[in-house]
Order: sequence, then C-alpha cells, then structure tokens
Amino acid sequence: MKIKPPDDVIAEYSTQHPDEEYWILTGHPIEDNLAFIIAAETADIAGFVQYFADSSKVISYNVHDIEH
Repeated sequence: MKIKPPDDVIAEYSTQHPDEEYWILTGHPIEDNLAFIIAAETADIAGFVQYFADSSKVISYNVHDIEH
C-alpha cells in the first residue's frame, strides 16, 4: 500500500483494534509516498482491508491472501 507521509493510519488501526495482530515487514520511500508490506492475522480480513480502503491517507493497496 502507498501511504502519504507522515503516516498515522497504521497506528490508528492498532489503537482501535488492540487484539488484532499485524506486522510491518518493510517500508520504502516511493516518490513522495511510502510503500509498506504488511502481514496481518485477523478474524476479519474484510474489515482490515476496508479500514485502509476508507482511509484518505491510503493512496492505493493490493491484497494477497496467503494461508499457511
């Protein structure tokens, strides 16, 4: 996902969903944005994705559902 700096959307999600687990695997500057790869373990993946989709700070995102 691309997020406009300064980024608070991930911290906001964490505060609002303290029982959910996610990991920021990497973050890289891209032009005037930041790109993150985030792994999440959640019972409500649709809610997780929708939270970021509804955020004005998220410019774009891709979802890859990988079960292990």
